[in-house]
Amino acid sequence: AFFAKIVPKGSEGMIYAVVTSVSNLCANGGNWIGGTIYDHYGYSTNVILSTVLTLLCLFFIPHLKIVEE
Repeated sequence: AFFAKIVPKGSEGMIYAVVTSVSNLCANGGNWIGGTIYDHYGYSTNVILSTVLTLLCLFFIPHLKIVEE
C-alpha cells in the first residue's frame, strides 16, 4: 500500500522489479557477508553483530513520519 501511494502512475511494474531485485541482492549479499564473518570470526561474533545492528534499528523508529489521511 505504501508504494502504491508514492509510485508514479504507469511505472508500477518497473518499481516492483527494482524493489524485488534490490531485495534479492541484499538477501544474497547478507548471506555472503554473514558466511564470511562466520568463517573468520566465528558464531558468537556473528550473533553479536546481528543483535547490535538489529537494536540500532530501534533508534530509527521515533524518526519515522506517520502520515494520516
